[in-house]
This record gives sequence, C-alpha cells and structure tokens, in this order.
Amino acid sequence: MIDGFSQELVSSSDTEAVFKLTDLNGIETTDVTIYSAEGYPEGAEIEHSITVAPALLSIEPAIGNSGGSKLTVTGSGFGMQTSGLNLYFDGTALCDSVEIYEYGMFYCNTITGVQSASTLTIGIDGVADESSYVASDVTYTQTEDIVVTAAEASENTITFTGSGFPTSGFTGRATVNGFAADSVTIDSETSATASWSTTGIPATETLPSLTFINSGSVAYELTAAASSSVLFSKTLEIISTSSGVECSFSGGCTYAIESDGLYASMLDTANHIQVCGTECVLRTDLSDHSYAVCEMPILATSYSVENYKVAESVDLAGTIFPEESALLHDGLTVESYESTSSDCEFGMTFKEGHVGVLDEAKIFINFLISKTPYVDNLSFQGSDDGTTWTTLHTFGEELHEGWNYIDYRDDDVVKPGFNSYRFAGTESGACRITEYKLHGV
Repeated sequence: MIDGFSQELVSSSDTEAVFKLTDLNGIETTDVTIYSAEGYPEGAEIEHSITVAPALLSIEPAIGNSGGSKLTVTGSGFGMQTSGLNLYFDGTALCDSVEIYEYGMFYCNTITGVQSASTLTIGIDGVADESSYVASDVTYTQTEDIVVTAAEASENTITFTGSGFPTSGFTGRATVNGFAADSVTIDSETSATASWSTTGIPATETLPSLTFINSGSVAYELTAAASSSVLFSKTLEIISTSSGVECSFSGGCTYAIESDGLYASMLDTANHIQVCGTECVLRTDLSDHSYAVCEMPILATSYSVENYKVAESVDLAGTIFPEESALLHDGLTVESYESTSSDCEFGMTFKEGHVGVLDEAKIFINFLISKTPYVDNLSFQGSDDGTTWTTLHTFGEELHEGWNYIDYRDDDVVKPGFNSYRFAGTESGACRITEYKLHGV
C-alpha cells in the first residue's frame, strides 16, 4: 500500500516482490506499508520512502489552436496531490492551468498564441525535467487554424464568422465575459450561432469566446483565435420598470425591470439591484432574457424597526472620518488614535438618506493615566447634514479604563437616529481612544 492505494503485484519470490505503481498522491511519500496474506513481515515497521520522477507518455490532440486548447495529458509518476505540475516547451510553461483528474492523467489548458518546440517535457514548480521525455513520438504544436474574424449580435444571439470551424465530431461553447450561451450551432466551417435565449446577453465590452469540444473518448477542446477587432460591446437599456408597487415593511413584493440581458448581468455576483439603498434579491425563477425580477427587501425605518422589529441590531459600519481614524474601528483594542488637537473628532457617516438608529455606543480606552483630558471635554454627537451637531452624551467622572457604554435600550429612552455620529473633543488628548462601536440598525 502506497498513500493508501493498493499497488499491482508483478512478481514475487522468497527474497523479492516487484510492484507496478498504479496510484499515489504526489512525487514522494513515506506512506508505504508492506504485508502479505500472513500479515506484516519482519522489518515492516522500518520507514520506507519512495520518490518518483514524472514521465510524459502522450498528449491528445497532437495539434491545438492558438486561441488556447484543453489537452488530455497521459504520463506517470504524478498523482492527485502533485503540485506545480506543467508541460514545458523548450523550458517554457505551456499550460496556463492544470487539472489532475486521476493518477497519471491531467488536463492542460494551454496559453494562447502559436506554440512549437523541439523538446516537450513535464516539470514541477517551474523546473522542466528533461528525463520525463520518454516517448519520441509525443509531439504537440499549436497553430492558428481556427479563427474568429467577426461577432455580430442580434437580440439574444451572436453570429460568429471565421474559418476552420470543425463541423463533425464537435459541439460548440460560446461565452461573453465568462457567461456561457444556452446553445451553439456550428452552421459551417465559417459560421456558428450562439443563443442566450434564457438570460439574454450580458452587458459588457469584451472579446467573446468560441470553443469547440470534441465528442470522442479522450476529452479536449480547441478555442478559436480572435483579434481585437472582434471586440463585443453591449450597453444596458432600461425600457420600463414596475410602477405603483405597494409593499409592507417586511418586503417580499416583486419588482420587474424590462431590459434585454439585464438578467444575465445580474447573475454576476458583483452586480446587484438596490431599492432604497438595500439589495433587491434577484428572482431567477421569474426572470428571463427580457426582464430581471427581484424581491423587494425589508424596509428598515425608525418606525418599522421600533414597531415591527423588521431588523436585528448589529455593529454598524459606514464611511469613517477622518481617514486616519480607521484603526478605531478595526476590531483590535491595541493601537490608540493619537490625535493631540484641542478640537478633535472621529466617527462615521451612513448612506445618503439613511440613519443609524442606536441601541448602544461605546468607546475603549487603553492605559488610562488621567481622566482630565476626557471629563466634560469628550462628547458623543449626531448630525443629519455633517455641519449641525446635536450633543447626545458628555463623558464625566464615570469614565474609566476599558469599555465605556452609552445605552439606549431602556423602554423609556428615545433611540437617536442620525445620518452621522461622532465623538468630539475640546481638549488635547480627549480623542485618545483605542476602539469604538455603534450598535443598532
């Protein structure tokens, strides 16, 4: 057993057993166990180590395309946990990425461009192993036989025009910004049509990709080369949106935006729809190529939070000011904010049109030497315009080392709701704080 895999017995005698390596994890191991039908032989407790050198046996297909190819590489001496594996053309890495899918076999997604070399080897961690070339008939070249010269969009389809498209034994795959078409029809050696009938074509400016996948027993793919002249560009056009939508504080109503391809664009997690500054979650079961439909979020207002508990209290985050005070909101009670100004401040501002309704505000003071700079000089304030500030609390003699709390949780206390909050000091040293938190909704 090597790395937990049973190896194939080739021959045995009283003094020797020969095995064929059929599986292992990497190129070296000490996980070697020797035993017979009668049990472990004497000396089996001795640690054995095995180191193997990867060997190259075959590459399919032998000819790839300059747009990039997915090749099936067969060899030996590497396993599922071998890291840094690659093919090398005269010492230059050929694979942009490698996927080992079983012992002695991996997929190589090649770099783009025309590639040819006299020496083709396997290597580990950037070092090509010349001894891995064990079969003189293992060859590979990457030519520019399949080319896309134009890509024209019409509604939810793109027609690719070019040369060398394989019409037999292959299926097609097309992507725009990595988003795959529902179907691709290879019309001829010079034309292929891709359809995004479900989602529409996403809005983007990019080179579309057209790849041909073989349907044989050995998997490989050939991607068409495309010049910058094939650049595809599409902008979103909003045709209409839902009107007269009435919904409760708890949300749940649907909002539809008519725009060809918006659904596809929203499937990219980097994009989202906001209603009142909160994400409207995409409904994939209701959206199609013409409409993106989302579910209205909970609307957290001072009234709905207080009366309907539509949101849970959390540590609030907003735009920190001044920038150098960000260390006061990093979750670490280590480094203090060292402002020595007699007119200092630090705080945060929320999104325009939004307020933070507070349950609690707190500051942490580390190594308190004297209360004098803080007492009656450090205040907690709120503002809706960033100019006019309302004082909510002024720290007095109760201030101490560690966390100092301002609590608004009592039933008879009116919870403050402002767009900005700050701690303001009127004496040098009043803003020497290590950490602060605003907790609310």
